[in-house]
Parts: sequence; structure tokens; C-alpha cells
Amino acid sequence: MHLPSHRNQQELLASPGLVRFVLAQGKDGPEATLLIKASTLELKYLLRLKKLRLYLFQLAEGRVGYGVQIDDDPEHSGVAWSVFEYEDELAGALVLRTNFQCVVFLFNEIAVNVAWGNVHLDLSGSVPTHLLNSAKLGPIPDASAFQDEVHATLDTLRLGEGAGVTGVLLDWATLPEWHPIHNHYITNQLQRGLLSIFEENEGSQQEEIAHWLIDNLDPEGAFRNPQVHEEGGVRELCDLLMSHQYGAFLIESKTLSIWVRPELPRRTKLTSQIRRHHLPEAIRQITGTVKNLRRGLRITDHRGTEIQVEREALPHVIVLVPDLTLLHDATEFGGEFFKNQCLNCGSFFHILDPAQLLRIVQVAGSLASRVKSITALMAFDHFLMKRAEYSWGENTPDFDVIHRFVDEE
Repeated sequence: MHLPSHRNQQELLASPGLVRFVLAQGKDGPEATLLIKASTLELKYLLRLKKLRLYLFQLAEGRVGYGVQIDDDPEHSGVAWSVFEYEDELAGALVLRTNFQCVVFLFNEIAVNVAWGNVHLDLSGSVPTHLLNSAKLGPIPDASAFQDEVHATLDTLRLGEGAGVTGVLLDWATLPEWHPIHNHYITNQLQRGLLSIFEENEGSQQEEIAHWLIDNLDPEGAFRNPQVHEEGGVRELCDLLMSHQYGAFLIESKTLSIWVRPELPRRTKLTSQIRRHHLPEAIRQITGTVKNLRRGLRITDHRGTEIQVEREALPHVIVLVPDLTLLHDATEFGGEFFKNQCLNCGSFFHILDPAQLLRIVQVAGSLASRVKSITALMAFDHFLMKRAEYSWGENTPDFDVIHRFVDEE
């Protein structure tokens, strides 16, 4: 397991995807190390394909960027990228000019290290050497300022159209074996949780990620798979439940299986599945969930203990999907859809992925630490309401809401 420095940990938590070289202390001394953060869905492609491809390229103002291709689509592969900023970061890459062994650590949406492996990366060529030796360093206040330039450069290199671009696209490097890292946690209700990206029950793992994220918003914690007692029997109410005096939070998780498929699917196929099947199914389920909440039926935890749930205030209904970018062009789930779902369900309706859920949990914790009169769960409630309002004006579910605090002088 790799324990990131405080600086790298903050970056891993702040960005939905990035790479960082570091010169880390291994069992035999300093060693070239590459940290990759991406969604769990994207990481599974790296794990199953057992290969990665490194980009290294010149940017404006003497900056040098680098990225790792995630081959999740033959036409529009994803790339996790960064721009060199720090001496220790550059040192981690410079080692690969003479010693080509690099340790790779994978981090998921919530910056948990889930796997590692060894890869052969040769940066001894003239172009990599020139780029590394000429790289201008220094902190970058907002890396998104390079985003358009980086995307254009990556496309040029990938298509083999190198005119006007100083950069290199290395050959595919094979990782013979990925090693799993099992992360255990104890919930506020003293239940044991396990995060393992290699777990074949992928739906359960997405629920684990969500549980990990929201559990500390309230001392009582989140309830996993609560049961509702209907006249015809007992069944699961939703995947995760939290409640306070201002309303309830109901999470229904929908995932996309990767491990059980004989062949890796293209992103277009995953997009089709989530648009045609998973989202409509989740909406039907969550509509029934809200109705049961309104009916006042008894709700219990896994031990059979009754859960006190706020039923009068508008609840927050969250459909959790693996990756919102799969829904980038899903205009049928745009602003009018969100508005209608809020009205039909009598709730604040959301479609989130773990990365967006993390953003809201983070800002809720930050606000609660600044304003002592509110709890983290109250702040979570507030920022979800703000996001729900914002969703009515969006064209698709794939949008990002960033909150910044302006310190008073």
C-alpha cells in the first residue's frame, strides 16, 4: 500500500482523475512510483487489460504534462493526466531514464488505494529526456487552465499527428499481475465494511463506497439495506438510508458489471445499458420507496430494530451510478426530467456518481467545521438542495458543482 504525502492526498481527494509521479521509499530504497486516480469503472479496465500507456508532452509556458491512457473505448479512450509541478514529482520520473522499473498504485474515487503492480517504463529516449530536463516547475493554482490544450495535444499524439507538438506516446506496457489491497473499515453502527475492487459483487462494492462516504455525516451513521414491513411481507426499502429532523436521504445504487463479462464492453454499450435499463429501473424502485415512506410503514435495520425516519419533510432521493460521464449526452435525463421527478416523487431527486457524492460530503464537512451551529448532515442536506435546484437548468445529468468559500477579511 502507498501512503500519499499530505499534498498528494489533498490532490487525490480534490480531483476526479489524475496521475502523479513520486520518488517513494520502497523496501530497497527510493523507487519510481506512479499514482493513478480514476473512477472504479475506469480502474477495472486497467486491471483487466493489464496494460497501460504513458504520454509525455510539451505545453505552453515551458510546462510539461504526462498522462496514462485508460483503454475503455477504442475511439475515445480516457486519459488521466497531470502537469509536472514539484521537484519530488519530477525526480520520480527522472529515475526511469536509467532504471525502468516503476511501481503503480491505483486509487478510486474516494482516494483509497485499491491495487498495485510493477511495470516497465523506459524514459531513456531523446524526447522524454529533453522534456524532463526542460520541464518548468512550480505550483499551478488551477490545472484546468491547461485542460483544452492538454486534450488537443493528447488527441494529436494518439492519432499520430505530431506536427507542431513536442511529445511522445510510449508503447503499451504490460503489468503481469495486479495485487489487490483490501481496505477494512468499521461503521458508526459497529458493522464491518470491506472495499475491494476485485470483489465480484460489484453492486455491493459501490454501496460500500457510498457507505464509507456518508457514514460519518451523523453519529448514528447510515443504515445499509434497511427493511420495510409491508402487509405482504418484508423487503428492502433502499440500499442506504439516513435521516434527521429535516428529512431523509434514500440512496439506490446501480452499477455496471465488468468482472463477469467474457469481453470488456465499450463505453457506448455501458451508456446504452444505464440509459435504457438501470436508470428507469432505479426510478421505479425509488418511487415505490418514497410511497412506502409516506405510508408510515415500519422500517427496521438488519437486526430488526426500528429506525426512526423523518417522513413529513421532502426526502432526498439519490440514484447512484458508476460514472456520470456515461450520461454526458443523455438529454432525456436533463432539466425537465429532474423537475418532473421532483414533482412526481415529492422529493429532491438526484443522479450522482461516487465522485460527485464525495464533493458534496467534503463541502458539507467544511461548512460544518466553519459554522458550529449546524451539523455535517444539515450541511449535506443544504448542498443537495442547491444541486437539485441547479439540475433543473442542466441539459444532462453529467454536470459538476464546485463550492468555494470566500474568507471574510
